[in-house]
Amino acid sequence: MRGLDLFAHPSLEESFGLVLLEAMRESIPVVAGAQSGGVPWVLDSGKAGVLTDVQDPAQLCKSILGILGDRETARIIGMQGRESCIDRFSLDRVTSQYEHLYAEIVRQR
Repeated sequence: MRGLDLFAHPSLEESFGLVLLEAMRESIPVVAGAQSGGVPWVLDSGKAGVLTDVQDPAQLCKSILGILGDRETARIIGMQGRESCIDRFSLDRVTSQYEHLYAEIVRQR
């Protein structure tokens, strides 16, 4: 995946999308569905990638070409994706969230 200039994810439905995180972790800009289940959440409502209408071929193409045609924008989107991936989905972050949740459950008992 490291050799990619862009990762297009035209799935119509995705509950989470681990492959999105794999691309984001490598600073690869992601284009994915604005209405594709959990995809907008993974892409932090479009802050960590480009959300588009994947059912509209012209819109999907425009989004892809927009990134491929602007190296600086591609770099920025890739870096925002990487930062979001690390901030929200790193092992330390997820482990900490689980520990907090478990502690809260124990306190309530």
